[in-house]
Amino acid sequence: GQDDLLARVHHLVPSGVRVMDHIMARVFWDLEKVSRNLREELKAKTDLQNRMERDRTELQRILDTIPEIVVVLDREGRIERVNERFQQVTGKTRDEVRGLPWNDLFASVEIDVPSAAFISPFATVMQTGNPVTVVYSDEGAASETERHFQVTANPIFGDGGQIVSVVQTSREITEQVQMKRETEESARRFQQIVDSVHGLVTIKDLEGRYLVVNPWTEQVTGIPRAQMIGKTAADLFPRETADLIQRLDQETLAKGSRHVSDEVVKIGEKERVLVSERLPLKNYKGEIVGVCCVSQDQTRRRQLHRELIQSERLAAVGKLAAGVAHEINNPLSGILAFAQDLLLEADPDNPAREDYELIVNETLRCRRIVQD
Repeated sequence: GQDDLLARVHHLVPSGVRVMDHIMARVFWDLEKVSRNLREELKAKTDLQNRMERDRTELQRILDTIPEIVVVLDREGRIERVNERFQQVTGKTRDEVRGLPWNDLFASVEIDVPSAAFISPFATVMQTGNPVTVVYSDEGAASETERHFQVTANPIFGDGGQIVSVVQTSREITEQVQMKRETEESARRFQQIVDSVHGLVTIKDLEGRYLVVNPWTEQVTGIPRAQMIGKTAADLFPRETADLIQRLDQETLAKGSRHVSDEVVKIGEKERVLVSERLPLKNYKGEIVGVCCVSQDQTRRRQLHRELIQSERLAAVGKLAAGVAHEINNPLSGILAFAQDLLLEADPDNPAREDYELIVNETLRCRRIVQD
């Protein structure tokens, strides 16, 4: 604020140089500071925008590598982002579909992929706030061209806890569905074959727990299948029978090949004769994972076989007796005829007549014994 000092300053500075007081200098200083802050904020904003653009580009690149159809929808169901697979299937670019309502878009688009691939559980996700996975099938297609799709929708939440977008993926699972169907059909056929076998069929794991039991086993043992599954022979049968079953199973597993045995086991109150064939079961790696046993109940057949042998023995004895009787009858007939002739020729007072009568009577008695 001193005028003489200001005059001396004007005298010292070169011509053309403007001199201002500290108030004006502070104004210019503040302006420079504001300008510097603005430049820094602009640079930070530009860096942030560039980083966000790189992140968006990287995100798009990641989405494009996913083989399934991926769509990002906003809260209103409008398309925000799609991946390369979506463009290939629909023939629409991401710029063409961005901002369009999902349902309106596919109501007018003609594509080769069945509509099942584009059914969206968006509304369910918005209502529940939970991820939703559903399987849709193209019911209008013929069986040889059937198509199945698994559609998954996941909510994306913002800082306030509200859903800001929904990421939806659509994956064709026709091959998996057909493989599952074939597996179930194979299992059904296997069960039908096992159930139709007129014999005891069981499958056990390496610990001896029953995994498969057919109805004939249930009938012979008198134990329901549901009660046998998951249990061992020691849990179900008398100790002697259980020890025999477990020993034969272990021998089959140790041998690693087919094993046939005759078994006499006590089941319930009955003793049964079984002819069993055991074989180890292997997985796709060739590792033994269990043992299958097919047994035929030979109890009745063995009984019939013994009865047949007894009958054959009796028949042989009868045949032998008939032969013996025939051989004995021939000399008896001669003796009887000769004795009767002697008896007819003998005088009534002949002392030998009594002997002749004894010979005739005893010969007849022998004939009756042979005939009986």
